[in-house]
Amino acid sequence: METVTSSTYNVTEYVTQELKKSAIIPMGPLVLGLTAAAGSILANLLTITAIVSSRLNKHSTHILVANQSGCDLLVAVNTIATYARAIYSHLLPLWLANVLRLANSVTMHTVIVISLGNSLLIGVDRFIATVSPFKYKSIATKKRVYYTIGLMWLAVIGVLSFPLVIHNINRKLDDWIINMMELTTIYPQGFPAFVGVLMCSLMVTNFILYFAIMVAFQRVSGRVESINATGQKSRKLTSTVAIVVMFTLVFYCPFVVYLMLPPAKGKADVVKRMLAQVALVLITFASYINNIIYPLRQPKYRDAYAKVFSCSKVNVQVEPASQKTT
Repeated sequence: METVTSSTYNVTEYVTQELKKSAIIPMGPLVLGLTAAAGSILANLLTITAIVSSRLNKHSTHILVANQSGCDLLVAVNTIATYARAIYSHLLPLWLANVLRLANSVTMHTVIVISLGNSLLIGVDRFIATVSPFKYKSIATKKRVYYTIGLMWLAVIGVLSFPLVIHNINRKLDDWIINMMELTTIYPQGFPAFVGVLMCSLMVTNFILYFAIMVAFQRVSGRVESINATGQKSRKLTSTVAIVVMFTLVFYCPFVVYLMLPPAKGKADVVKRMLAQVALVLITFASYINNIIYPLRQPKYRDAYAKVFSCSKVNVQVEPASQKTT
């Protein structure tokens, strides 16, 4: 157990080791986690399809929402992979089980950091739409949004991969296969805390940004461009985005707290076990919260979803270029 508790660099790894150790799957977290993950996969696939196949894909905010759904989809897949590894990894060849466990751990770290980064991009997008509605169209172009999303993915992967590559650059292939049994030998010392601090910094930055958006939201409420039909739609979209992000930040908190906790010594305490289980379930629930809130508050999303369900051509109305300021 000493090696297990000292290698808990990811909630997914800790949950897997705990399930293997006890050989008893906690039914509550298992049912909640798998149900949320299955629902998240279906819901995020629906959202991505609805945006891509409709005119929503011409709006920078909705493109970023689609990217967020892509991140959420990967979170759900990783949740299922966590429980699947706990149950079936003994049936796989050792090398394949080790590769999967490392991929599971690293992917979850990476996707959540990207998700928080994408929330920042959406916030910047809505801040520009709030304070400079007439310049928004020329600033937040579709091309720039795609470039920004691509650069963010590359930046996050680079930042998280760099310490792993440097730490293992001289390791031989057979050492990799052996040492993947113990993630402390693959991750450099302090790596989990580094990821936790990075996530915490992004969460704080998100909170500050969206607070600034709400302040700007109130200041421009009396402007003409804010009280016409297009301005009202933009304001509602901004408030919807803020609600989604606030829920996401709250649900991510246990995961970030867990990463920043020091490794346990000896038998893990009850609180830490519960935190690992709760964190995995909550980040999975967070992965489909946007698929509930957006259609509830945005008629365009309801229309796009309905078109997907009816298998007909999606033609969600978007304001003409001459009218669209947000």
